[in-house]
Amino acid sequence: MRQVSWLFALLLAATPTLATEYCARQVPVSGDYIRGSSGLASGFEPSVIIPGFAWPLIDLNGNSILTLKDGMLVPMMDPPLDQRNKLQPQVVTWPDGEIWAYDRITPRMSRLVPEAGIFEGLGIEVPNDLTGYSASEPVSPFDDRAVSHRNVLTPPVYAYVGKLKDKLVEITQQGALRPVVLPPDWSAGTGWPPVVAEGIGTFLRGQDEIWFRRDTDAPWMQIARIQNPRGLMTQKPFERLQVIGNHAGDLWLLLADRVLVGHMGADDPAPVFDYQLPGDVMFHRPTRQVLVFPDQPLSQGWLDRPRRQRVTATHHEARRGAPVPLRGDQIAPRRVGGVQLSYSLAHAPSGQTLITHEDGLAAYDGQMLRDLPQFAVSGDTAVYISQVGNKYLASFVPGDAYEIMPDLQLRPIDLPQDVPMEDIFYSQALQRYVLYAYGWDRIYTSTDLVTFQPVSGDYDPIRGISGDLPAQQGVLTHSDARAYLVTACSD
Repeated sequence: MRQVSWLFALLLAATPTLATEYCARQVPVSGDYIRGSSGLASGFEPSVIIPGFAWPLIDLNGNSILTLKDGMLVPMMDPPLDQRNKLQPQVVTWPDGEIWAYDRITPRMSRLVPEAGIFEGLGIEVPNDLTGYSASEPVSPFDDRAVSHRNVLTPPVYAYVGKLKDKLVEITQQGALRPVVLPPDWSAGTGWPPVVAEGIGTFLRGQDEIWFRRDTDAPWMQIARIQNPRGLMTQKPFERLQVIGNHAGDLWLLLADRVLVGHMGADDPAPVFDYQLPGDVMFHRPTRQVLVFPDQPLSQGWLDRPRRQRVTATHHEARRGAPVPLRGDQIAPRRVGGVQLSYSLAHAPSGQTLITHEDGLAAYDGQMLRDLPQFAVSGDTAVYISQVGNKYLASFVPGDAYEIMPDLQLRPIDLPQDVPMEDIFYSQALQRYVLYAYGWDRIYTSTDLVTFQPVSGDYDPIRGISGDLPAQQGVLTHSDARAYLVTACSD
């Protein structure tokens, strides 16, 4: 890791006021909270801030979700959670802005009362054998496929009924229960609730089939067959769904491990697919092209349809009719232990899609794929790319960190300590970047990733960033044993 330059060190020495601009203050944790075996740790799910709700929901990997009350982190025991809850709630936002949330441990649905800043029960009668709720993540075209929205869901809202979860009812925004007619082989154990793609129709996964209907009055039509992997912990193709259509009637159904390519006209009752192309799915947003690095699917069966398209192991555009190899440099996917791990990032300043491969990084401009020599790697070194705030970053592991500039050149990030950073977080509450590393004795903030200011205060080495707390105008961090709120020192 490169040393801090003499100019940067001189800047810090000459501007002592910058060093005390932000402070870390310890936030006590309630004695009722049982910590995980490794102490405080950023949970599997990030902190949840619900607009209009008075209490942040914080996961520090203990026996319950926490919130901040009277300056202390305490177990959250009010709706939309209960005192036994160790999982964040699922939050559903209706088109008019009304917010619902449901507990994943007990089948309870609540509605936010904005004027009071609290959640209350829906006030509707539900079946005695109701066993849970479900809603879908937004089906957004060209959304980052590496990121799950987790707690951000959209209507419709469904309830499972029966011990086998073999019945489904829709809960309307007015609180009515409307039974959902389903194909005969559907059940919650083998399928998912219906997923609505705005302006296209509703998709439904059954045992080994995908069904579709344009509206609630239309019958379900089977549009594809894909063998469903068995096992509770098995990754399923339908767990990551996106739908893309265009004015010409072309249609792409994107699953976790493949894309189904076809068409659907304005008067057609359902899509017709030409083929499926398994692999890592990527996008070029300016031209709305769907790109695929071919790979083996998570599952395949001899009854699968549409047919699986066999292509060479190089990048292709998934066009209607047949896939087309990308023009330009030939690149091969990066593999670790036989698993393909290539991914992409939309680089807005240049309008290009950046794609990792076995020897570094390439860029696609909608017409040509170009390998980027400044990102070349060899041996066990790998390059990782990400967007944090409005910055695009490249990390060479092992190695240094860089900012990717608008012309795709690399600007070295001279870190304030001679240890690689562990993580970088953009705080909307502070309007700046927050950095930490296990080997640093300070946590740092920056507005530009050029100059860095150490956060003042008496605190242990920081091990994680839980997230923003907008009401406190700060960001919650933690060591192994204590939690700290980073805010302006004058607050």
